[in-house]
Amino acid sequence: MLNAVQHYMDMLRSKGLNAYNFPTARSFADIDPDLRSRFDRGEVFVRRQEHSDFEMFRQEVGYPLPEDIAQLLNAYWQPGIFGYYKDFPECFILFPALRSRDGGPDDFLKRPGGLISEAERWISYDGDPKKYLPIGIYDPYSCDFLLYELATGKILIENCDDEGNPDFIPAADSLRELIAGLYLRSSTENEPKGGSAVSNEDDPYTKEQVIGFLENRRYDKFDFTETDAYIYTKDFVLVIEAPGGKITEDTAQFSVKLLTELDQCIKSAQPWLKHFNLRGDRWYPDALDKGFEVVSVYIGQYISGGTPRPPEDGFMITFDAVNSYPCGFTVKFHRNMWPYAVEEFVE
Repeated sequence: MLNAVQHYMDMLRSKGLNAYNFPTARSFADIDPDLRSRFDRGEVFVRRQEHSDFEMFRQEVGYPLPEDIAQLLNAYWQPGIFGYYKDFPECFILFPALRSRDGGPDDFLKRPGGLISEAERWISYDGDPKKYLPIGIYDPYSCDFLLYELATGKILIENCDDEGNPDFIPAADSLRELIAGLYLRSSTENEPKGGSAVSNEDDPYTKEQVIGFLENRRYDKFDFTETDAYIYTKDFVLVIEAPGGKITEDTAQFSVKLLTELDQCIKSAQPWLKHFNLRGDRWYPDALDKGFEVVSVYIGQYISGGTPRPPEDGFMITFDAVNSYPCGFTVKFHRNMWPYAVEEFVE
């Protein structure tokens, strides 16, 4: 699940999007001030420090929250994952997890868009919460519920002609599959082009295998969305820009070069990481010695942030700190293989 969320986060970063680009941005007025300030600084997914036990949900709805939903909601405060999926014409929007001002760790469940309040609304439409749990909406205009089938974990869409009941053909076989396959498009794009789910997450390749796939143009080993191709290695997820669902010849050649020299690129990022090790209220310039791990590599154009400027053509490496250091970093590189900028997020 969290690997699927990481892929989604990488997609947001590559497009330069922030929390105020989300459909739920109008509901930020009464959220926790610290969370609002994190959104103001450009963060979208804010690592939770205080987790929920979801006992409130069990008491109110009558059963424990499914594990995959609980894992997603306990990992981050976030404004509601959204995007297009496969060839569905309308947008999927998952309910947000937004901590209320002065609220406890479970209070967000009762906010508008919270799982408890939306389960109550589902009941008012004669929906059966013991079979289907609303987790979002499909099509922000018709507001059909996006439903989690409790018996199977499949994702269904409410039948717009039969209120309180779903269409019985699943939109996705799991929540993870849905999140992994979401993609974003501009308002000028009228037709989606695919949007497949991660296929090798549970059986990742070695970096050397991926280099071989690229050298031999074995693109059947990759999963494609409308804008990107991605594949799991044993150490990180690799995302390659693929406009129109195609990796260009130039990008393929550069990807081989980058993966071959990746260890040197990681080494060149170390001075940037040493400047951004924050724990509590103190700076620890030696925190790198405790270890950082690469979680994703993105190859393609990205928005550098700050003063508006044209997209940069290069790559990004995202690191997470190990041993519980509350830091993560995305280091941006030009195509000359040297770092250009760094984004810090304190978890």
